[in-house]
Amino acid sequence: KLTVSKVNLGCQSTKAGKGIGFRVAIKNDRTNTLWMYSPKVLFEVNLQEVLKKCEEGDSILIMTVDQKYSLSHHVIEVEWGC
Repeated sequence: KLTVSKVNLGCQSTKAGKGIGFRVAIKNDRTNTLWMYSPKVLFEVNLQEVLKKCEEGDSILIMTVDQKYSLSHHVIEVEWGC
């Protein structure tokens, strides 16, 4: 499962903070088009279910729904095999 959350960094420990709502889109590599995986705001998603909708070369995009949060790494590239 994939989640997005704030991280609380301490001197001695790191803890996951509050979950952040996000949406998932899939970019089709063949047609260079985007489509929304789910119209709902998600707080976790099963990546195996998302991958069932993908083709090799596609990208999974993670987008926060609150503008005060942004992700520096928001793309997961889909590759099959080793």
